Amino acid sequence: MGGYLGLAGRRLLASLFVLFPLCGTAAPLYSLTPLPTLIDPNQGGTVTAWDVNNAGQVAGTARGWVQRSDGSQYVDDLAFYWSASSGMQVLRPLKDPGGNGRGFAINQAGYVVGSSTPANDLLPGHHPTAWNAADPNTPTELSVLGYNAGTAYGVNDDFFGSALAVGHVDSGTQGMVWSLTDGSVYSSLANAVFVDINDAGQIVGSLKGNNSGLLWQMADGGGLGAAQSLGLLPGAPDNRPAAINELGQVVGQSGSWAYLWDPVGGIRDLGFVNADDLGAEAFGINDAGQVVGRFRNSSAHSGAFLWSEAEGMLPLTDLIDPSDPLYGLVSLQTANAINDNGWIVATDGGGGSYLLTPTAVVPLPAAAWLFLSGLAGLLGLASRRRRGGGTHR
Repeated sequence: MGGYLGLAGRRLLASLFVLFPLCGTAAPLYSLTPLPTLIDPNQGGTVTAWDVNNAGQVAGTARGWVQRSDGSQYVDDLAFYWSASSGMQVLRPLKDPGGNGRGFAINQAGYVVGSSTPANDLLPGHHPTAWNAADPNTPTELSVLGYNAGTAYGVNDDFFGSALAVGHVDSGTQGMVWSLTDGSVYSSLANAVFVDINDAGQIVGSLKGNNSGLLWQMADGGGLGAAQSLGLLPGAPDNRPAAINELGQVVGQSGSWAYLWDPVGGIRDLGFVNADDLGAEAFGINDAGQVVGRFRNSSAHSGAFLWSEAEGMLPLTDLIDPSDPLYGLVSLQTANAINDNGWIVATDGGGGSYLLTPTAVVPLPAAAWLFLSGLAGLLGLASRRRRGGGTHR
C-alpha cells in the first residue's frame, strides 16, 4: 500500500485509520510475558529475545555476571534459552569460566545457535556455537576452518537427516553451513554472509560487492546452486534479507523499507504504519506469511510492527490486550521473530524483552472496512495512473 499511494493519499488514509485504528477484518490482541533478566537492571541487566520456536521456547542474549578464572566477576553478554517450564537458562560459553556468548536462533527441537568466546585463546574473537537446550552446559563449537572468528545466525530442523546452521566467519570472508550433528562444515562459499536457512535447504544472505539479497538452493551433500537475486524495491540501492520461511518467502529491508519476496510475485513493499514514517525493517516471518519488524517515523521514534496480507502493517504496541496488566505501561520498539502460532518476541528499547501470545481478535466493522478498502483502491488507481506504475516513496 505505502509503495503506490501519493503523499496526500497516504496522509488521508492515515487520518482515517485514526478513526478506525485496527485496519483489517480481524486484528489480533496479545498478552505479554516479560522475560526475566539475569541480574538487576540497575546493575546493567538487559535481555534481548531474538527468536521463538513453535513450542514457545525463546533464544537470545542477556547481560549477566561472568566469572573470571581468578574468581572476579564482570558483566557481559551471555546466550540464553527460556521456556515457560524451565525459566531462564544460561547457555555455557565455550570458554568457561571467563567466556561470554550470544544466542540468535532456535529450531523446533530446541537447538540454539549463536557465538561464544572460544576456549582456544590462540584464535581470538567469538566462535560460532550451538547448544542443545536440554543440555545447556555442553556447547558445540562449529568449525571456523582456521579463520579467527565467526557467528551462526540461522538454523533449520532437518535437511536430509541433519539439522543445519548458517552464518559466516571473519566478517564475510566465508559463508558457512554447519551440521549440528558434530559441528563440521557442511558447505561454504567465499565472500558470503548467510543469515537464514529453511528445511528445503534454501539459504538467504549476501555476497561482498553485491548490493542485492540472494537466495541459494543447496543440494544433498552441500552443493550450492547459482545465487538467485531477490531484487530491489523501486529506487532502493540495496537489499538486506533477514529471514526465510518454509514456503521460500523472504523478508528484509531494501533501501529504507521493509519487503516481502516470494518465488512467484517477487519483491513487494510492506507499506507503512504512519504517513510520516521514514522507513521500516522486517526481521521475521512465519509460514502463514505474517511478518514482524520495526518502523521509524519522522520524530525519530521506532516501534514494533506486525504485518499480514489481511491487515497490512499494524503497530504492535496498539495490539496489547487492554486486560493485560502491562497494558499502557510498555512501548514495544522492535519485533524480532514470530512463530507459526503467531507468538512474537519483541523488545521495549529499554533493555526488556517480551513473549507475546494471541488472546483474541477484534473485527473491524464491515462498513468501515469496505469504505477504507474502496478508498484505498481508488487512491491506488489514481496514483498508478498519475505516476506511471509507481515508484518507491
